[in-house]
Amino acid sequence: MFLKITTKKYKGQVHKQASIVKTIREGNKLRQKLIRNLGAIHTIKDENKAKQLIEDYKKGRLLISLEDSNELCFEYGVSFLISNLWKELELNKFFTSGKKYDYNEILSLMISHRLHNYGSCNLSEREAHRWICEEAYTQLPDIELHQLYRILKILYLRKEDLEKHLFSKCQKNGMAILYDLTSSYVEGDYVKSNLVNFGYNRDKKKGKKQIVLGLLLKDGLPIAHKVWRGNTPDKTTLNEAIIQAKSFGITDFIFIADRGLITEKNINFIEEENLQYIIATQRRKGKIVKELMQKEITSEVAKVHFDPKTKRVYYLCFNKYVASAQLSDLEEMRKVLEGKLSKLKDPAEHKVYAMLGKASKYFKFKFKPFSFELNKENFDYEKAIAGKYLLITNNLKLSAEDIDKTYRQLAEIERAFGELKHLENMRPIFHKRDDGIKAHLFLCVLTLFFERLIKKRVDCKNIREVLEEMKKLKVCKAKEHYVRTDITKEQEKIIKSLGFIEPPKVIK
Repeated sequence: MFLKITTKKYKGQVHKQASIVKTIREGNKLRQKLIRNLGAIHTIKDENKAKQLIEDYKKGRLLISLEDSNELCFEYGVSFLISNLWKELELNKFFTSGKKYDYNEILSLMISHRLHNYGSCNLSEREAHRWICEEAYTQLPDIELHQLYRILKILYLRKEDLEKHLFSKCQKNGMAILYDLTSSYVEGDYVKSNLVNFGYNRDKKKGKKQIVLGLLLKDGLPIAHKVWRGNTPDKTTLNEAIIQAKSFGITDFIFIADRGLITEKNINFIEEENLQYIIATQRRKGKIVKELMQKEITSEVAKVHFDPKTKRVYYLCFNKYVASAQLSDLEEMRKVLEGKLSKLKDPAEHKVYAMLGKASKYFKFKFKPFSFELNKENFDYEKAIAGKYLLITNNLKLSAEDIDKTYRQLAEIERAFGELKHLENMRPIFHKRDDGIKAHLFLCVLTLFFERLIKKRVDCKNIREVLEEMKKLKVCKAKEHYVRTDITKEQEKIIKSLGFIEPPKVIK
C-alpha cells in the first residue's frame, strides 16, 4: 500500500491528484487497485498531509480525504474542559433535559462561550446563542434565542442549591471568608425595576443607573453572591452576607471585609453571631484610631492596643515602600495646589473649594482679600499615617503576622471583581426584568467559579494562557464524522492537570 500522486496538464496548468493504492496479483500480472482518492494537491503542505493520511490508515485509523479534513471546523477545547468539570462537580443532577434540548450541555456551552471569548466587549446571551449555533462543536439541534433565556432563568431558580452544592464540593480547611461589593451600570430604560437605580457608581459613570453585587469568596472561589438595589449603602448589606455564609453550615470562620462596610453596629452584630473577624478601620475617624495610626512601629505589623471591655485587639501595619510613594505624592500635590492657589485673584469661596475638592482640608483660607496657608495639623497627620492601616480583630490566637497575612487576602476579591468586570464582562445586560438581570449575573459568577477552579488546578500557567492554548483544539467535520485536531504537549499538560482523559481522535 502506498501513496500515488498523478499529474495532469490542463490549459497550461499542472494538476496533481493523490490516492491510496495497493499492488495486487491477478494471474501472472500485477496491477494497482485504488483504495481511496484523497483529493487534489495544491501545495507541499497538502502533499505532506496526504503522506500522513496514509500512515494513519496503515495504523487502522479513520480514513478521510484532503477535502474532508478541511470541510468545517468548530471550537472544542474550552468547552471540553467545562463539560468535564460540569460532570465532575455533579451539576447535571440539578437539571433534567427537556424534550428537545440537554439543559446541562447548553449551560456548560454558555459558560464555555464566556471563557472562550475571554475579554470580549460582548458576552451577552445573544452573542452566546450565535456562538453556540455557528462556531461551537455541539450535537444539539438548532436552538432559538428565547430558549436560551428560558434555560438561564431555570439556572437561577437553582441558585441557592447550586451554591451550597459547589461549596460542599470545593471547601478546604481555610477559615477566611471574604466579602465585598461592586456595582455595574446598565443601559436603557428600567422604569419598573426594583433593582436598577442611581447610586454611588464605582465605574465613575455619572448619570447611569446601576445594580450592586455582593460577593463571598472562600479559598479564592466565589461561594455565594447577592444582587442589591443600585442605591443600597454598602454597610447595610453586611448582616445579610453573614447570614448567607452561615447558611452553608459553617459556623466557625473568620469574616474579612473592607473598611467601607464596617460600622460599630456591624461589628456588634458579628460578635453577637459568635464569629471572628478581621477588619480595617477608617484611617481618619475616631479619637482612638487617630491616636493609634500615628504610633511609630519598627516592624511591618505590631499589636498597639487591647480593649479589655470589648476584647478587641488593634494591629498597626506599615509598608515603608508605600509610605515613601505616598509621602512623595503628598509633597508633589501640595506644591501643585499652592501654585494654583497663588495664581488666583480674589476668587469666590465656592470656586476655591470646588477646585480643590477633598484636598481643601490641607489649607486654611481667608477671603476678601484672598489668602491661604497650609493646615499643618491635617497635613502632618497625613504624613504620619502614610503607608499605614489599622486592623481590628477579636481573634486572640493568631499572631500579628498571621492577622495581617489573612487580611491581605481581601485583595483577592478585588481581583475577582476585576475579572468579572473587565475579562468576563458582566455588561452588556440586555434583560429588562429583574429576574433576567439576576440570572445573567449568576451566569457571570458561575463562570468566575469555573475560571478560578481551572486556575487553581493548572497553577503552572495563568488563566489567559490556559484558555488561549485550549482554543487551538478544534473539531473538524469529515463527512459523517467529527475529528479533533492533534493535541499539543501544552494541551496535554493542561488536561492532565485537571485530571481528565484526552478526548478520542474521532469524537463522533
